[in-house]
Amino acid sequence: MDFISKIIEASAGTGKTHMLTEEFIHRLEKSSSIDSLKHFLALTFSEEAACEMKERIVGRIWDKLIPGIKDEAEIIKLENNLFRIRISTIHSFCRSILKRFSFVSGIDPLFTVTDENTGSILFERAKYKFLKNVSESDADFSFLCKRLKLNDLLKFINGLQELHPHVFLGVPGDFPLTSMIYKYFLSIRKIYEGLKKEKAFLDFNDLETKTYSIIRENPEALNVLYDFDESIDIVFVDEFQDTNLLQWEIIKEFTLDWISGYGSKADTGRPYGVFIVGDKKQSIYYFRGAEKELMAEAETFFSRSLQKEFLTQSFRSFPGIVDFVNEAFKNFIPVEERLKVRNEFRDKEFQDRSFVEINIFEKNDKKINLRKRDEYAWVAKRIKKILFERFQVWDKSQKKFRDARYSDIAILFRKRSHLTILEEVLRSFGIPYVNIGGIGFYQEPEILFMLSLVFVLIDPSDVFSFWHLKNSLFKIDEGFISKYRNNLSREPIVNIIENILDELNFRKNISTQKQANIEKFLIVLNSLQKFPLFQAGMSLRHLMKNSNEPKADVFTEDENAVRVLTVHSSKGLEFPVVFIIDAEQGRVDKRNISILYNKFMTGMEAGPEYVFGLKMESEKELSGEFYKRLEEEETNLLYVALTRARQGIIVVGDNIKDKKNTVWLKILEPFFSECVPEVGGEKEIFPACSPVEEKEIKRHLPEIRSFIPVSWTSISSGNKNVPDFAEKHDEEVFGIIIHKILSEIGRNKVSADFDRLKKRAEFYFNKFSVVPDEKLLNIHINNIVSEKLKDVVCPVHDGFNELNFLFSMDNQVFQGYIDRLIVRENVVYVYDFKTRKSLKITEDDKKQIYIYRKAVEGLFPGRKYKNFLVFTFYGIIKPINTGGENERGNSPGL
Repeated sequence: MDFISKIIEASAGTGKTHMLTEEFIHRLEKSSSIDSLKHFLALTFSEEAACEMKERIVGRIWDKLIPGIKDEAEIIKLENNLFRIRISTIHSFCRSILKRFSFVSGIDPLFTVTDENTGSILFERAKYKFLKNVSESDADFSFLCKRLKLNDLLKFINGLQELHPHVFLGVPGDFPLTSMIYKYFLSIRKIYEGLKKEKAFLDFNDLETKTYSIIRENPEALNVLYDFDESIDIVFVDEFQDTNLLQWEIIKEFTLDWISGYGSKADTGRPYGVFIVGDKKQSIYYFRGAEKELMAEAETFFSRSLQKEFLTQSFRSFPGIVDFVNEAFKNFIPVEERLKVRNEFRDKEFQDRSFVEINIFEKNDKKINLRKRDEYAWVAKRIKKILFERFQVWDKSQKKFRDARYSDIAILFRKRSHLTILEEVLRSFGIPYVNIGGIGFYQEPEILFMLSLVFVLIDPSDVFSFWHLKNSLFKIDEGFISKYRNNLSREPIVNIIENILDELNFRKNISTQKQANIEKFLIVLNSLQKFPLFQAGMSLRHLMKNSNEPKADVFTEDENAVRVLTVHSSKGLEFPVVFIIDAEQGRVDKRNISILYNKFMTGMEAGPEYVFGLKMESEKELSGEFYKRLEEEETNLLYVALTRARQGIIVVGDNIKDKKNTVWLKILEPFFSECVPEVGGEKEIFPACSPVEEKEIKRHLPEIRSFIPVSWTSISSGNKNVPDFAEKHDEEVFGIIIHKILSEIGRNKVSADFDRLKKRAEFYFNKFSVVPDEKLLNIHINNIVSEKLKDVVCPVHDGFNELNFLFSMDNQVFQGYIDRLIVRENVVYVYDFKTRKSLKITEDDKKQIYIYRKAVEGLFPGRKYKNFLVFTFYGIIKPINTGGENERGNSPGL
């Protein structure tokens, strides 16, 4: 049987995952047996992508293959094989190889893969051990400390540790300082390896390096390769442009014998081959070792039986977007790889509903922060205008146009330099947003407060941390700290911190994001329990330096909020309207680069793949090619950003006269004059709204004086009629659990069935250590599943549960969530669930619904609004009037 290889270059939005899925199914259909499924291996770049691929392939098998099988035994056999399907990241694949052949490499078979934080802490310990034991008579080390200062030396060593796989596959060039630092780096690495071995740890880089060493250098390599040959026939590789050189070398080694067409694999008679999908135009991970040239290298490697295919028809973008992208990148993309409009999108209604706007602000005398506020205010007003004018977006699932929502809009940026300003401006305009993949976890106020608590408890001499606590909102004194410090010998510090937070009522009235951040910090603190307290403190001080640590993830897909994320995080996503801000940051920034590297144009057999050196002594030799690659990376990043858009692109940034290094602005400059934002039929650069709209929107820009959380229990933190949580704990918990169940029904996480809901409620009551009133619980659940409430609580199209909002009114900012909201044509129905034993509508109810009404006006402008209270104890829905126009009416379906 001949070897088959296929490389598919799939441009953005052309359905590459669909193509890979279909190829997978096609190969399965052509095989002689369902058993061949266990001989397929699919590799991709991230866990998220692996899960998506597995979901698609399993779903496709279920829809296409199972209906055609009549034999029930064969169906059961296929279902069992689905559990054994091998779809994973390359790291997971390497992990499985190392687990299976741990005896070959001397690795503990029970090894665990450390996260980045644990690895970083261990490397810090390795540096500390090295510095403690380095000899004073070491002339080279003394020279380096005088020449560079110790902090700079350690910074370069950290840089080498992060330079993977370049350091593993490369050598320092003929640069004296680099060679000396590399020598000490290897000494620290040796200590680091010892620390990991003590704990049976491997980091993610180890998974690649140790797998490569086994199959290239170990005497038992042939056994490993033979085992792979026996178990795998077809290899699928997705997102190939993100593959680094070491990963490619591993793939090559496992498939090297296949390309000859002879040997044990050919003798099996089973079809075998490699299928690669990628797009070098979307190669944006050069800093992680991704090499776009690997696509060409793969073509050469598999040339004996290669099939090549280009996917260029966009299933994502409307004609206006496709034409703009092709024109902008005509000097970078060959004609055969340019995007083509899908036939379905050629109709006039699609032609007219796409746009590109570029608003580049001229620099003025204002400070950068004030300039950015002006730019982001323009963005906020433009978002408001999109919703106010009810811009029509194409709903892919419904196959029709509908009104735009906040969740249809994404704001992309190259760097997070001004993220805090952007968030402040969006809040001031009352625009709900979610920060996907937000960083700066250890710089968040709630985390700094908890860090100060930990440091003061561990180290009484930490004056700075104590000053922070003393001057905080809680005015913590020495007596308070001493009370808890005395417990350190009796209980874990994570428990003590939780007790302090409870005593301070720290979690009350804080945002969901901050709640999640607190939980994440407690998990980190709990993971450090195995270390002595002083060492745990040192580890936390090191982690504090990491400004790139992501905040806790609280994002939900059905949240009606603008998505805020980096271009890197947007990879693989699409949005109807995309704002690209801070366009001037799309440039090669040479200031923070300390180490340069280049790839040798030789194979592994001929020697090292990379040469690297400190920038201060290698710039002349290495900078040319290195900076050229960075420019190509910036070009690719702009391509990725623009191709996230389905219908609208709006680019905003500062104008820079010298555009030599500003890659994005150089590409976009030819379009500045023809893509000016269009307002009311007239071309204007600013404002984004007409004067009348400008006046209307200005009311969203008050001076923020107070922050009022709004929840189902109260309308403000200052409401004295609301009982303290501790006083009415069981009653509050009962309400929380009923609300939780109602939310899960609306999200289709649990069906509206009495027995299921009863079990779900009992689970939550056990979690809260509360014994419920059985009779009362039955009443509520019976009413929830009744016909009277069915149309409100059950899942419906355009229905939202616990819809978050944030808006300003009367110099105050309100934040909270609406229990249930249903959009029917031009009417928005707002529901607030009440679990109390009273049907009386109170003044607090009216105030709360009034706030909800104002929030909904911002989220769904220009509609009619109808407001209702849902009393779950009585199974009754009552309308409530807040004084707005056209509010009275029946709940839909009632």
